Amino acid sequence: MRGAGELPSPYVELITRFVEELLSRHGDDVVSVAVFGSVARGSFDDTSDVDVLIVMERLPKSRFKRYELIGDALDAVEPLRERLARMGVYTGISPVILDLEEAKYFRPLYLDLAYDAIVLYDEKGFLTGILERVREYVEEFGGERVWMGKRWLWRFEKGNPLIELCGVKIVE
Repeated sequence: MRGAGELPSPYVELITRFVEELLSRHGDDVVSVAVFGSVARGSFDDTSDVDVLIVMERLPKSRFKRYELIGDALDAVEPLRERLARMGVYTGISPVILDLEEAKYFRPLYLDLAYDAIVLYDEKGFLTGILERVREYVEEFGGERVWMGKRWLWRFEKGNPLIELCGVKIVE
């Protein structure tokens, strides 16, 4: 598992500040935060967004209300995002916000996170545990990532976890 020291420039300040703002405003409810996608893999360009998985407790059911809830942290880093845009880096934070209970169930998103995520906050090891379990599933199913075009695709020799594990609770 990679850590915050591996955040790529020019995203370091934006991401670090966003996590600080999120924790200062919602710290009692934040369980885990990780960057994933092209920024975590190092395959970003000047228009790549920053994909961030946020696991929290006590979230509203509505996806829109979840975005509203963390809007204060997003607003706090807007000056940094604008400064990056003036430097030719057109980015923004693209959050995926999961309730702790929802996050306990397998999601296809976890496949790539298990190999690419940069975990920035995981005080109790919740997300780290999930990603370790997903790597075990990949091995169990004979999984392999194949680069096709501009993305990774998954190939499995022994069944398909995308079908067999969706909706399955993978941690307690």
